[in-house]
Amino acid sequence: MTDMDSNGDGKLSKSEVRGPLKNDFSRIDRNNDGFISEDELPKPPMKK
Repeated sequence: MTDMDSNGDGKLSKSEVRGPLKNDFSRIDRNNDGFISEDELPKPPMKK
């Protein structure tokens, strides 16, 4: 998240995200505030 958070506000706007996050922005932004916060980010799969 911090790699894409260009203004350091702790959340990602549509203009800051790239790749799959940009393609699925509206689905990931569950509260529809125009930002993706840490708690809205998909969790990576657990390694065995």
